[in-house]
Amino acid sequence: MRCRAALITFGLLTAPLWAGWKITTVTSSSFGRWSGTSYYRNGMERTDAAGPSSFVTVLDPNRKRAIGWDLERREYWIRRFYEQRPPEASGGPVYVIDIESRDTGERRTMLGREVRHVITEERRHEQDGPVTSEIHIDGWYYESNSLPPAARAHTALFAAVDAHSPLPRVKINQRGFLETGLPVSTITTSIQTDHGARAQSTSQVTELVEAPLHPALFEPPADFHRAYHYETYAANTWRDKALLCWDWIEDRLGLP
Repeated sequence: MRCRAALITFGLLTAPLWAGWKITTVTSSSFGRWSGTSYYRNGMERTDAAGPSSFVTVLDPNRKRAIGWDLERREYWIRRFYEQRPPEASGGPVYVIDIESRDTGERRTMLGREVRHVITEERRHEQDGPVTSEIHIDGWYYESNSLPPAARAHTALFAAVDAHSPLPRVKINQRGFLETGLPVSTITTSIQTDHGARAQSTSQVTELVEAPLHPALFEPPADFHRAYHYETYAANTWRDKALLCWDWIEDRLGLP
């Protein structure tokens, strides 16, 4: 059976202009240990991924595009956010996420900032079905009005469904304290109740800086060349197809 993964992220998608932020996070699990640094400015998010190969990605929702560059190949690509017809979700399974959070009242200083202690329990299941997974998050969170939405706590759902089936619908039941701050330090324990598998991961912010950021951080280096990957585009509307055609013309004529 062919499967596809559906990632649904819940959180704010738009916000006014923010101050600049630089956040470095180290994550550890049974799969290994890795770190990444994110920069936020005026709605844009740059992520530097550390690993065997070094890649940088920039999401720019204001201009409806994403930019990525490969530091080894010295090339970059630009992909527009084309309009997508929303998939039909009716008729598919209904996934339910029951979330219960509580502020313990404990406070601590991390990276020179006060953080609060919040315990979150999540239980996931199909509607009217038994619980199939549980997630326990023991976390410390920082709150600031200037934090960008992308850096805040959110809930994500990964689900494998048949490629020919409608996408699942999601229902969230939130009880207690709703945590939306920056997760500075978390210990996450996941349990698959249907077969007893258990996993644990930790996440720790090691650098948290609020300061103005230069716009050049969000553009590829001037001496990198542009690469085109047409096979990754999915243009549905005539406007999108015209933009994709213009990309092709730019490529063939060597325009910047």
